[in-house]
Amino acid sequence: MDYIVVDTSSIVYATAHKRDLCEILLAGMGLKAVVSSGVFRELRTIGSGRGSDSGSARAGAVLLKNHGVKVINNNSYVDIWIEEYALRHRLPVCTNDTKLKKRLSAEGLSVFSVSSDGKIR
Repeated sequence: MDYIVVDTSSIVYATAHKRDLCEILLAGMGLKAVVSSGVFRELRTIGSGRGSDSGSARAGAVLLKNHGVKVINNNSYVDIWIEEYALRHRLPVCTNDTKLKKRLSAEGLSVFSVSSDGKIR
């Protein structure tokens, strides 16, 4: 099974639009998500708040666990880990973070985003 590195931003965005990102990736692209343990930390932090994304973050964490997503333990900043891991393993990345997309594209990696209609572009 091939993998795609997934960022917190795409998880929260997809869940906010009532989409299951893991299902979209598997059905549409035949890819399974891999995340850093930092993604779960970020989802917990966002989910503990009262903002508009808090419920989406909590739901996103549940979906990742339910799909048995591959989690790589690390203590570094999530965006740095994503860039280093994706480069080292030459994996595509799914993120809705504009700055991260630009950096990854400049490195020659395939970068995808989740649209509000649930498609990966």
